[in-house]
Amino acid sequence: MNEYDSQKMTDVLKHSHALELTDDALEADVLLINTCSIRE
Repeated sequence: MNEYDSQKMTDVLKHSHALELTDDALEADVLLINTCSIRE
């Protein structure tokens, strides 16, 4: 589920703010950290 959520956030930010994904934190203008939660 966390992978789906991360991909969804990426897609939304690409389309709404024209952001591009990078693997290099030094190139990034924004760092987004998606943490995991446990549901019972």
